[in-house]
Amino acid sequence: MYAAFFCELEEARKEIGNEKFADWCLFELGIGLSVLTDVMGVLKKEDAARVKAEFVQARHQEREKKRHEAEERELERARILREKAAIDAERVKLEAETDRLARRTEKNANDRRRRSEKSEEQRARESAARKARNRAQKAREANGPTISIDLDDVAMRLRNGHSLAESGTANWIDGSIQAALALVEGKQAFSSAVLFGQWLEKSWLDFYNKNDRAALINLGRDPIKMREILMKEDGRSYDLIWRRHKSGYPPSENSEGNIIPLRTA
Repeated sequence: MYAAFFCELEEARKEIGNEKFADWCLFELGIGLSVLTDVMGVLKKEDAARVKAEFVQARHQEREKKRHEAEERELERARILREKAAIDAERVKLEAETDRLARRTEKNANDRRRRSEKSEEQRARESAARKARNRAQKAREANGPTISIDLDDVAMRLRNGHSLAESGTANWIDGSIQAALALVEGKQAFSSAVLFGQWLEKSWLDFYNKNDRAALINLGRDPIKMREILMKEDGRSYDLIWRRHKSGYPPSENSEGNIIPLRTA
């Protein structure tokens, strides 16, 4: 009780100073300095010693408290500095990422623009090439067959070959080769596959669909190899057979208006 009071009183005295201490006691505590002195004078010796010890202890605790508070403030300051550094680092990272995304967006936009410009140029070239092919096609169609071939003989051999192939498994290979050779020869009489197909249809010779007919023509370029291939096959789809074995054939020069090279059996 005494220690706490006199501890506070001593601290006040140090802050105010001896000259103003008496006035402070009178106005703040309502107790004159002389009264306080008298009170301290009547304390027993053991009480005075105890008060002094407690006073010293109280001052020590106060200093420890202030030191602890100073350490807490320093730790808080360090924490704030770390958080600020982390925020600054994150801001720098975000700015770098934003800049990277902006550059990527600009690059993608430039790439799309270049592709668009290239596509327009490519489309223009393709359109011009298409028109040129169409003009050439019309000119060839107006001229009729490209070389003189007995189409009646071709038609007869194609019918016989198709009938033979359809007559049974034993005759399928010979009939297929005969039909293929007739198709190869007949196609040479026309400037385009379109005109050849129209002739087959008008002549009631369109026994095969477009893919099978093309396969027979390609296989018939080498009848010896064609026979070897058909002897190994169990299926009857000329298109599938050609797809499986076309790598064994030389590149075809079978563009419109050209003669397909033949190897005779």
